[in-house]
Amino acid sequence: MKPCTRELRQTVQLFKALAHPQRMRLACHLIGAECLSQKQLVQELGLPQSSVARLLEPLRQCGLVVAERVGTELHIRVQEHLLGPMLDLIHEWLLAQAALEDAGEVETPPLGGKPARDAMAPSGKPPRRDDRRTSVADQPAGRASP
Repeated sequence: MKPCTRELRQTVQLFKALAHPQRMRLACHLIGAECLSQKQLVQELGLPQSSVARLLEPLRQCGLVVAERVGTELHIRVQEHLLGPMLDLIHEWLLAQAALEDAGEVETPPLGGKPARDAMAPSGKPPRRDDRRTSVADQPAGRASP
């Protein structure tokens, strides 16, 4: 059965919502908690209120969390029946990948587009595009400094 365009869009949005490391951290923090206020999340995660609000929005749009206003506070409740199985699946996949890496059967590509460790310069930083070191003597003559 071929998924329709709407289902594909929803799936992409779901994966985008979980792709952000801080958003994944927030989702994992919510699992097992019956309900947390946004203020509690700010304190427990050590993030500014605006960051927590921005991180929650895609999770809410995908239906993974529900936000309810109680007085002046915003209470966040995770849809555990949706998010729990996904996080369990991701955890199982990570364990399987780690086992394959330990056995030398697969090499996981670096996360976040960062270069592999062996492609790094001795300083631990990626090599610069122009790795030539230029001294003052190598630079073209110009105006003298005041």
